[in-house]
Amino acid sequence: MSSKEMTYLPEVISGAHRLRQGGSHKVFKVVFVDSVQWAARLCHDPSNWKYELRAVKMFRHIKQSHPGIRAPSVFFKAERPVLYSEWVTGKPLKGWNSQSPLNKRQTPLAELLLQLWTTAVPPDFVPEQKPRYSTWLTKSLDRGLRRTLIGTATWGDPIDYLIMRSMIPYYAGEDKYTDVGFVHEDLSV
Repeated sequence: MSSKEMTYLPEVISGAHRLRQGGSHKVFKVVFVDSVQWAARLCHDPSNWKYELRAVKMFRHIKQSHPGIRAPSVFFKAERPVLYSEWVTGKPLKGWNSQSPLNKRQTPLAELLLQLWTTAVPPDFVPEQKPRYSTWLTKSLDRGLRRTLIGTATWGDPIDYLIMRSMIPYYAGEDKYTDVGFVHEDLSV
């Protein structure tokens, strides 16, 4: 067996060390008997696994679209809430940030973000057509208005709802964003 086979059998792992714990994962360094090293990210909440799988799919799509992005390959089995990736050697960003000039950090980060933001969304990630927020808000306020008119409302009177309805263009404006995004707290470096 080699490290390419994902398994929990003890004879293929020579060591595993817990490194860090974030808000959503415990991170381990796994060393296989063939000296290959991986990182293992174990979800704190297994119910979030379906979102992890979606993120991995997007991550792989980005890597395929931009082969020049230096990022580790990710491995997983859908039935186990653990993400494995190639081990990336290096130093923590904390020390790097304080020792390198600001523009030397910002230029590569800006280039990476540009690549991420200009990557086409995979077709199966495009959300179904949803009503605009302004449309939803109008319908919601109209329901409240109808309840006040027939006497079943628990709050407000017709004038309250009419005033709020007249303010929708200022609150909801033009909806111009989709609900597909790529965010990670490490991008705020």
